[in-house]
Amino acid sequence: MIKLRIFPLENDIEFNENYINILEIENKTMFTPLIYSLNRLINYNEESEAVILLEENKRLSISKDVIIIHDLFNIDVNESKILKALHLDIENQYMQQYSEMNLLENFTEVIKNINDIISSYDFEFEYKKE
Repeated sequence: MIKLRIFPLENDIEFNENYINILEIENKTMFTPLIYSLNRLINYNEESEAVILLEENKRLSISKDVIIIHDLFNIDVNESKILKALHLDIENQYMQQYSEMNLLENFTEVIKNINDIISSYDFEFEYKKE
């Protein structure tokens, strides 16, 4: 389970696939430093001791292991971090579903399989066929 530890909060925020976490901060003196730390994480990839991400009590690097989306309406899908994560996910799905195939022998089948995986995403993809 992944947990977000925010100092000086007493409880960790536990992330679960079936649950959406909402954090409401009413204390203005606590709000400003927390937003400052989150802003530094999002915009400058600067780690902070105020915000720590843990997986099985092992600290994760937020700047390396996490994609923080703070504006759902303005997601830059061409951002290198998002593209890397997308390529890795496509590769992992391909290896799980079609690992027994020889890539060189079945190249057209590989392209078809990749198109099947890409079609499962809610984004519109355009690519050139050469």
